[in-house]
Amino acid sequence: MPNISGRIKSLRKSRHVTQKELGAYLGVSQNAVFNWESGKTEPSAETIEKIAAFFKVNPAYLMGWTVSDEKTEDIICNSVKDDAETQAPEESAAIAAYFDGEGYTDKELKQIERFAHYIKSLRDKNTE
Repeated sequence: MPNISGRIKSLRKSRHVTQKELGAYLGVSQNAVFNWESGKTEPSAETIEKIAAFFKVNPAYLMGWTVSDEKTEDIICNSVKDDAETQAPEESAAIAAYFDGEGYTDKELKQIERFAHYIKSLRDKNTE
């Protein structure tokens, strides 16, 4: 499944936008864009929203989450199994419990937590 670094780079190149131009639009350095595209770092949820708006795509597309004929819960469960690295184990376990998460790896649990934070940021943004 494509990841965010590949999606950003692919969108940028297909639209003939330089790293410097994308960085200027987002208010970040060219180096920040390079780091995202090389997978060294990932943009924040807010920046993902801005990137999606710039390229006129859904933020979920940037994250590599795909839409299929599966139930929404299945899509979420299957989509969040890629690459988060930064949350407390108890938070991940609590979220995974909702998805019957006993079979998930630590990395998958972290991605579930990351997805929950992303959804919360969208909800917070919509209530402002």
